[in-house]
Amino acid sequence: MDIREIAKRARVSTATVSRTINRVPTVNPQLAKRVWSVIDDLGYYPNTQARALVSGRSRIFFARPSIKKATPRANLSEVRTRFLS
Repeated sequence: MDIREIAKRARVSTATVSRTINRVPTVNPQLAKRVWSVIDDLGYYPNTQARALVSGRSRIFFARPSIKKATPRANLSEVRTRFLS
């Protein structure tokens, strides 16, 4: 299921569905309400992999492992210490 199906069922354009999902404030509130109703009825949620492919951003965090600590456990420990503390 994609935004084309949502648009068809809500009787709006795919652009309106996209703007509603992205919470653009200029969307007509009545149209947004119809779109959200269809989204809720169908249990739709955006595909994060598709979004990453289109936008060029994955939002995946990558930590380069330390050369002196070669084990995966040591690397995870380093990430926790540096970024989660």
